Amino acid sequence: MKDDAFELYWQSHRRELLSKNKEYREIEESYKMRTGFDWLLWAVPLVCGILAFKLVAGANEILNWLISAAVVIVTFLLCVWIKATLSGHRSLSEVEEDVKKQSYEEFRHKLNQS
Repeated sequence: MKDDAFELYWQSHRRELLSKNKEYREIEESYKMRTGFDWLLWAVPLVCGILAFKLVAGANEILNWLISAAVVIVTFLLCVWIKATLSGHRSLSEVEEDVKKQSYEEFRHKLNQS
């Protein structure tokens, strides 16, 4: 019963509870495009996709586009992973899990007081 009540509380107040957590806000802010490196996250995959399209000059144009799209996606994911690794922040899901545990303890404490 308590867990169900907390899950309902978490679903309705999740955004508010997360916005109060300083570490969560810092990590969320770090995802915004503010520096030249952030813009490289978009430029490098596009350049790689264009190069792949030109280098894989096959007979089938659709296959060329699919290969280029795959190169863009893989390069973008690689760039995001590198940025996340270099930033030194924990992942948002880890911080969210900690906030949820803290909120659960506070919720349980309030429930026990009443």
